[in-house]
Amino acid sequence: MRIDRSLTFAWFVSQLQQGNPFSLARLGDGEWRGIFLHVQLLPRKSQAAELPRQSLTGDCNGYRFRPESNRRLHEILQAEKVGYLLGWAEHMTRWYPDLFPQYWEQYQLDRHHWFDLDVFVKENRRGGLSPLLDALRARPLLLVGPRHLQQLVPFPFPKTAHFVEVPLRDCFPELERIEAETRSILSVAKQPTVVSFSAGAGSNLLIDRLYPEFGDRHWLLDLGSLWDPFCGVLSRKYMKSLDIDKWYPKERKA
Repeated sequence: MRIDRSLTFAWFVSQLQQGNPFSLARLGDGEWRGIFLHVQLLPRKSQAAELPRQSLTGDCNGYRFRPESNRRLHEILQAEKVGYLLGWAEHMTRWYPDLFPQYWEQYQLDRHHWFDLDVFVKENRRGGLSPLLDALRARPLLLVGPRHLQQLVPFPFPKTAHFVEVPLRDCFPELERIEAETRSILSVAKQPTVVSFSAGAGSNLLIDRLYPEFGDRHWLLDLGSLWDPFCGVLSRKYMKSLDIDKWYPKERKA
């Protein structure tokens, strides 16, 4: 597995600061399980005793594994080369020591450009997101996510331009509406805009659909649950130890 370790947190921030558009989609446990189900690598419930604790019906966000979404996630990786960056999580090789390498080799995934998606989580754990926040505050920002992310205005994003709401749990039934609203905003944007997606596996599908038209001018970023603790939503276990007010007093006062 070929992972580009040069794509660090500092690199992503520098590209935003310099105005160089890039897009990224993250494939976490939920996305991979959906893909494995599609290609029939995962056993049925009666054979699942050796699997990790995860459900075979949905991910940790409540996003249901649907045959259509599983198929589309798989098809994204079948492209000759995905034009945007793809996030990979190291723990996947521990959770699925046989399935993961099998799928990766069978479908020759090294042809895509992969980065370690945990670079953002690591900075969130230690209160190191200030450089990213500063870079985002300097640009028009479109948040595509659940309703509670509206609380990101006025802290830490006082200049947020737009918001597209997605269902908290399963956004797939509303994916066409979400795509249409996002597309309409970007189509008339006068300046390059950062789009932060927090829509579970739906983020991958949305970014893949929007990238051909908007990827050369705007940033399409799957940032997942990164902003939840800023809204008082502790959607991941590690977030219980975060001290947002202590770590980000500058952004709070801005």
